[in-house]
Amino acid sequence: MTLSIAASGLQSRSMAADLPLYANATGDEDDKYAKAKGPIAKSCDALASLSLRDLNGKDAAALMRSPFQAYLCFLMAGSVLYYLLGGSLMRADSADLLGYMSTICETLGLLVLQYKIKSQASVKGISGMTIAMYALVFVSRQYLLLPERSWLMIDGWTVEALQVPSILIVFDILCSVFKTHRSSYQEELDVLSIKYIVPACVGLAIVLHPHFQQGEWHSFLWTSYLYMDVFALLPQIVMMAKSGGKIEAPIAHFVAATAIRWMIDLCFWYFDFNLGPQGYYKGVNMSGILIVAFHLLSLCLVADFMYYYIKARIGGSKLSDDLDLSGAVLEV
Repeated sequence: MTLSIAASGLQSRSMAADLPLYANATGDEDDKYAKAKGPIAKSCDALASLSLRDLNGKDAAALMRSPFQAYLCFLMAGSVLYYLLGGSLMRADSADLLGYMSTICETLGLLVLQYKIKSQASVKGISGMTIAMYALVFVSRQYLLLPERSWLMIDGWTVEALQVPSILIVFDILCSVFKTHRSSYQEELDVLSIKYIVPACVGLAIVLHPHFQQGEWHSFLWTSYLYMDVFALLPQIVMMAKSGGKIEAPIAHFVAATAIRWMIDLCFWYFDFNLGPQGYYKGVNMSGILIVAFHLLSLCLVADFMYYYIKARIGGSKLSDDLDLSGAVLEV
């Protein structure tokens, strides 16, 4: 939960480094993105211009009104606490470092969606089913991944703390979709319902799950969470496919950030591939293979989108530009 973690996480992802620098592209309709600087750039400037000596209550209130600024403050405060409690990036293992990067990337993707909603007062193009799925996934993950051995596992608890902003933001977005800005919610395009996906994930977890040392019940619950995480973005992908045209830049960045998070998570399982002897069947690590297979599946679900997203970046498209898929059809 350190500023150093944030820097390494942001520098490793070109997409997230300048998230979202919205500028006007095509006129009045796109004027919603017309900003001299993006929210992250503004946040950094604001923080750089302040000193603790000059900061008063009014300044602090103004600083915390921006979600990006609040998140940067959270990372900096956490950085200090992390080191005071004896944490060190030099001593943290690779799996924990990947966990930091994954969670920061996930939160940045959600912050982009939140910024879109606040700036436009609209949830157009956002799948309420995907957001509801992620609300369920994040709460389940927070419970299932609690460090069990000791309160002194500073790196394990740091990952837990880094996941808290994701939970808060996703519930704020959920409230915006189904309450605050429901009139702009495109429910007719959000056709893949959570009431079908969640039971399917739970049913699949009953018959097909890896085996953890914590026992069958934990293995079942953890696998249900994994399957829901893998398929949570599917309603958003279907919704983008049905829209058949431009995908707003914030939504494209959110999907791309989620895909990057999955790539990082896949790297994590390089270090935790072996769950122990209970995960083997006839001498083959079936549990590890199953987990990696579903992480690969999650990447396959967004492979078509990521092709066009990366192609747009290579082609010189600005991060503020909407992703034009009018000449392409997403495979879903």
